[in-house]
Amino acid sequence: MNELFGIPLTAIMWALLVAFGACLAAVAAISLTNRTMFRVGLRNIPRRRAQSTLVVLGLMLATLIITAAFTTGDTLDYSITSGVYDNLQRTDLRIDFRGEGGGDAAPGQIYADAAVVDRLSAAFADDPDIAGFFPFLFEPLPAVNRDTRLAEPAVVLAGIDPAALARFGGLRLAGGGRPDLAALGEDEVLVSERAANRLDARPGHTLLVYAQGQPHALRVAGIVKDELASGVVGFGGPDVPGGMAARLTTVQRITAHPGQINSVSVALKGEGRETVTRSGPAAQRLEAFLDSAEGRAALGLGELRARVDTSKADGLKQAETFGNLFTTFFLVLGLFSIAAGVLLIFMIFVMLAAERRTEMGMARAIGTQRLHLVQAFTTEGMAYNLLAGAVGAALGVLTAFLLVIGGTRLVAGEELAFMTPHVTARSLVIGYCLGVVLTFVTVVISSVRVSRLNIVAAIRGLDDHRPREGRHRTRWRWVLLGLPALLVPPLGLYWLLRKGFGLPWAWIVGPTGLVLGGLLMALGKASGQLFPFSLGISLLPLAAAALAGYYRAPARLTWSAVGVFLAVYWLMPGGLHDRLFGKMDGNIEMFVLSGIMIVTGSTLLLVFNARLLTYLIAAGRPGAVRTPLLLAALAALAAVLGAALGDRGGGLGQLCYLLAVLIASLAALSLAALRFPRLVPAFKMGIAYPLANRFRTGMTIAMFSLIVFSITMMSVLNANFSALFSGEEARGGWDVTVDTNRNNPVPDLAATLRDEGTFDPGVIAEAARTTGNLGVQEARVAGNGDWQRYPVRAGDDAFFAVNQAKLDLRARGYASDREVFEAVRTQPNLALIDILAVPNNGNVGAGPDLFRLTGLTTSDKEFDPITVEVRDPVTGRQGTLTVIGVFSSKIPQRVLFGLYTNERSYATIFGPPEYRRFYLRLQPGANGEAVAKGIKAALVTRGVQARSIATDIDEQMRLGRGFNRIFQAFMGLGLFVGIAALGVIAFRSVVERRQQIGMLRALGYQRGTVALTFVLESSFVALMGILSGVVGAAILARNLFNSDAFTGTSRTGFSFFIPWGEVVAFVAIAYLCALLMTWWPSRGAARVPVAEALRYE
Repeated sequence: MNELFGIPLTAIMWALLVAFGACLAAVAAISLTNRTMFRVGLRNIPRRRAQSTLVVLGLMLATLIITAAFTTGDTLDYSITSGVYDNLQRTDLRIDFRGEGGGDAAPGQIYADAAVVDRLSAAFADDPDIAGFFPFLFEPLPAVNRDTRLAEPAVVLAGIDPAALARFGGLRLAGGGRPDLAALGEDEVLVSERAANRLDARPGHTLLVYAQGQPHALRVAGIVKDELASGVVGFGGPDVPGGMAARLTTVQRITAHPGQINSVSVALKGEGRETVTRSGPAAQRLEAFLDSAEGRAALGLGELRARVDTSKADGLKQAETFGNLFTTFFLVLGLFSIAAGVLLIFMIFVMLAAERRTEMGMARAIGTQRLHLVQAFTTEGMAYNLLAGAVGAALGVLTAFLLVIGGTRLVAGEELAFMTPHVTARSLVIGYCLGVVLTFVTVVISSVRVSRLNIVAAIRGLDDHRPREGRHRTRWRWVLLGLPALLVPPLGLYWLLRKGFGLPWAWIVGPTGLVLGGLLMALGKASGQLFPFSLGISLLPLAAAALAGYYRAPARLTWSAVGVFLAVYWLMPGGLHDRLFGKMDGNIEMFVLSGIMIVTGSTLLLVFNARLLTYLIAAGRPGAVRTPLLLAALAALAAVLGAALGDRGGGLGQLCYLLAVLIASLAALSLAALRFPRLVPAFKMGIAYPLANRFRTGMTIAMFSLIVFSITMMSVLNANFSALFSGEEARGGWDVTVDTNRNNPVPDLAATLRDEGTFDPGVIAEAARTTGNLGVQEARVAGNGDWQRYPVRAGDDAFFAVNQAKLDLRARGYASDREVFEAVRTQPNLALIDILAVPNNGNVGAGPDLFRLTGLTTSDKEFDPITVEVRDPVTGRQGTLTVIGVFSSKIPQRVLFGLYTNERSYATIFGPPEYRRFYLRLQPGANGEAVAKGIKAALVTRGVQARSIATDIDEQMRLGRGFNRIFQAFMGLGLFVGIAALGVIAFRSVVERRQQIGMLRALGYQRGTVALTFVLESSFVALMGILSGVVGAAILARNLFNSDAFTGTSRTGFSFFIPWGEVVAFVAIAYLCALLMTWWPSRGAARVPVAEALRYE
């Protein structure tokens, strides 16, 4: 890759190297100017090696995520680039032909005189970029291996000029070396590896190829590598047919095209990647020559048109695009984990400061300044950081290779078999430096925070009770410095307001947040963008709460209100938001922002109100048995309500089930306390101690919640979309598609099957025909905009008369889908179009150069008929069609894609249609996959390709589920942050509470009770984070799924559901891993000797 977000990666690398150097310089300056604090910072690292290991593991995650994302992008870029070069070899440009009378013919289906190559060579003999031309005749033909009895319905037979191809490298043998093309006989063929594997062909075998129903025998002269010259047009995926190369005269004789070719390859000067830089200028000169009357006359093209194809340059550009896309996608997915990692870094240094609080207080008492403490912590953090960055970069590459790339190949199989692991030094530098710089900034900020302490309270081991900060005196020197520094707003505001006017932090943060929030809301409303508006409205309560806290407002009430506001705002249905604030647009950035804000709101509610859980643990209290009974009754009521709602309410029943599970869990906790009263002290301690330190507990809950939220959201949405788009409606009312071969036409499928005699066509209930993937038509809304690519297809009468496909949108004036189909069948110039042409936020798959309708969106139900101009850009034929219906978005593009009109309207614009695709509806009870295989076997010598639509959809859904698992696993890496945080907390708790443990043991607590207390503390934190993430994600996913703007399709007959199996599985895994991490320190706490702990200093 060369760019990310439009910025050159080399520039990003150098900028990060400068920032990394600045970080090192800052630590080096500490070493030179204050060596004592430098050594104080470093001496703490080897003291507790287990803890230091956990710290390194926690700090490495940001680097791991970033490096894995860049490695994935590098691999895709490298793999696609290598595939393009391997397949095209010296074909840098291609020239295809179009005919005046063949407007519906795709490239390769119009033939030109082979003498065109010699005329081109003469015309461009002195061209500075073009090295030469060599011809091809590509023909898809069925092939049968007479020796092994294996057959392939479609193999591309490439006719080559041995002498011309040899001048530009020739072909490559599979076992190494190059074949002697001059020695290739008239009845011999070189078979590509792909075709050889499918036909089990070996040198000396005889292959039969069929053209116009007649067999032609060819002897296998050798096995060559897959490339364009050996007939393999493309790479990757099982749908790419194998190829064979024979003499040009041989292919011309077999296909009855004597003296003709259908493609010319252009080799540019230079070697390897050097030729790509010449592609643009050479293509422009060629196009100008081919479009000119003089050029066409010189080449003797007559009525033919020629088009220059820049497939190599386009393929390399596509590699760059895919690399950028996947890097960005994985970076976005990793933002939750990176955010959790930042919280962990902050929390680690807060805990390290808490451990050394007395030591820090004594140091301050003897003259150490706050800056010195910052220097010590910064030094220690940088030492951890450098090691964590190296470990994270290495593990990031390993993660990308094993999880992302290995998992992708495992899921997709042959589709992505071309992927080759690859990482560049530049990506490693960016990943390492970005991770280190991000961690260093967090370390410095946390160091500044922990350096602020009350000296007396710290020495005595007491909590800080800071009086309310007042305003300091104005220092005009800082005011004067701050004014020009406003060019860098954060620094300028700090110098001006804090250092200059001496304002307390609350007076800066509160009003600034309120003003910024208001400005962001105004910006969002003005631009119609949801991101700034939602961010602004979320900042308002947070800033107000910070200001209220300064004036001693009740913390629990204030922050609970903020939590409720954030939860209500971010979990409200989209329709209600539109009615309250107006309709605004959002994209994938809302996924990240919504997750952060929902987690913030739920965390505030939990840390300020979770103490209420202790009221459920009421063993020994009169009437205590009522609590679990009441909770059990409420859980049963929620479950009954969920069952009663069923599929109604857009998934409200599923949320009721989730509520029932939560209440039942509380009932089980209360019942356990009642049944085992000896465990009550452990239960209460397990809740009370984490809430004694809200900051630490809140950050750990937020870490777990962020990751669980992201995984749950992806799991729930993927499960619902898979179910929505894999139902009966997705088949479009058909069961099997049959694509025919142009060299062996099948005008009547049923009659041809009866003639073959091996397959009974009686299983076919209905059949219809359309034109296949022919031509490259263009379209635009009448009189508006530029021409853009979009296929125009003709359908016969049966295609519209018996079509049962659903329509998402209908033009006004049509009461039913059947009326629309009948109108298109019987009236001139009416058309249907697939959903890809309808604008929709997040409509993935529609390229920027594809035609889009205007004046409607996928959330509309009706629209005014839209007049569309269509044309063949080569022949210039042009006409108009009126779109009156849009096919269901549940129908995949492989089944229906393009503008569909009747054959009479099509013929008026493009000429008589050539039908190549059959749609079959089968008799009830017939198996689509078995029928497709039967048709393919019966007509294998005619090159027919038959596919079961249901099987294709199931395969597509399987791939979707597989990729979803990979994305979930990638995001699940962030769980290591939460687990590492619990481990750090558990280790620190044992040290901090050593005397408390001794006192509890002296009062009669048993070892098991002490160990259980620590386990329950970790369980409380982990479960609160997990449940917060699951509940928030489930509600938000339900709201999104019930939004027409988000799904872009009808959900009639379908209701939102939660994939309980998946959710329970990863919740259980996360919780068990958290317990395992806290088991070791819990055992250590239980083994603390009582007398030794009480004497602990």
